[in-house]
Amino acid sequence: MEGLKGQVLLNMNFSELIDFQKPENSFAKLKEGIESELIVKDLGFSLPNKMQKVDRMNLHAFMSAGKLTLDSLTFYSGNSDIKISGSISDLPALFHRPNKSISIRFDAILRCQK
Repeated sequence: MEGLKGQVLLNMNFSELIDFQKPENSFAKLKEGIESELIVKDLGFSLPNKMQKVDRMNLHAFMSAGKLTLDSLTFYSGNSDIKISGSISDLPALFHRPNKSISIRFDAILRCQK
């Protein structure tokens, strides 16, 4: 990345401690004890050898009780204005319990300016 600018804020609250002597007993309950929030403000960057840069990226996402919610991700690239939102009902199950049903929602809007 080149020309990186902006702010990235991560807030995490842990309401449970992990027993590292027996982590298998603790990790199953961990999803209930972690709440986190990710905020990105006015992020901008370009990738080497790519013509378009990403500008004015703003993001708000949070996780509570295993549910990941992307309230909004907006950014501009070239002549495009992009907005994305979505959610995953149980993020840990996606990786650790493949037989569990989960809900995934994804919405995207792309506007091209001339």
